[in-house]
Amino acid sequence: MRGDITVNSAPDFTSRLRSFFTPNRRKRIGAGILLWVIYGIFFALDERIIRPDNPRLHYIHTPLDDRIPFIEWFVFPYLYWIGLIVIVWLIMLMKATDEEYIHFCRLVMIGSYAILTFYLIWPTALNLRPDVIPDNIAGRLVSWIESTDSPTNVFPSLHVYISLCLYDGITTCRAIKGRRGLNLWVLLSIILIIISTVFIRQHSVLDLIAGGIAALISFLIFYAVPYFRTGKDEKRAAGRHGPAQDRIG
Repeated sequence: MRGDITVNSAPDFTSRLRSFFTPNRRKRIGAGILLWVIYGIFFALDERIIRPDNPRLHYIHTPLDDRIPFIEWFVFPYLYWIGLIVIVWLIMLMKATDEEYIHFCRLVMIGSYAILTFYLIWPTALNLRPDVIPDNIAGRLVSWIESTDSPTNVFPSLHVYISLCLYDGITTCRAIKGRRGLNLWVLLSIILIIISTVFIRQHSVLDLIAGGIAALISFLIFYAVPYFRTGKDEKRAAGRHGPAQDRIG
């Protein structure tokens, strides 16, 4: 009818934004930012303290490293690592239970802090970088990385360690556990990222192996043992109060 006022029932942008940034999510976001700020400060200190001219450096090398060709185009999956961290973190932020999110943060960050501490105790470096880098967009990106990231603090590889933790988080989050496409995409991503580190000579094969061992140790310490204890607590709580509602919408 003419003169009637049509009211748009769809929520406006502000309402949607408010519904997304719930108090619980704000806490998660704040905790995640704080943990990564600490990581960045820790990493910068390592880079400042352990320089290429440090007399305590242990150079990491295997004969297999010399057989792996330098392929500058692998710089793109190498840099993609940062994007994968952001994407997986956002997925965990929105889909994981409080228990899963805390567990994920603890697994990624405490293990990373331990590796950064290990760099100070047993300093390592590489002497694998090529003398000549092709003059193309990929080569220029590799040159930029080499100019900003010294060939030190390489064993174990944080690229490997954090990538494996990301995959663990995705595959153990109950809300997305059955999504094979997502799991496969993350798996293929971390495989590309891990092998990219040796093809652009940012890591030795030994660094990758050590990163995998570090992840395995962290899984045993921060995942396997607390998992059974927490599971028992959940069953006990469910018997008294019904299923726990700890997932945020």
